[in-house]
Amino acid sequence: MGTVVVNRLLNRNTILLIIAFEDAFEFNAGQLVNLQRSDGLTRSYSTANIPEQSNTLEFHIRRLPGGVFSEWLHDGQRG
Repeated sequence: MGTVVVNRLLNRNTILLIIAFEDAFEFNAGQLVNLQRSDGLTRSYSTANIPEQSNTLEFHIRRLPGGVFSEWLHDGQRG
């Protein structure tokens, strides 16, 4: 499980979401990752950072009208 370390607006429709993990790992460019809320709602998003051994994953998430998960992320705390 990871921790959100950045959730900030890039523009009016897109946020930058960075999730940090305790250990470093490898991933592929554009790899899909399932993000899950505490209530179990899950959505798949593509990674935005370059593939390298890292302990963070970066996502650029566009607000979708009526999109329960994307609107929840956009309406969340900024940091």
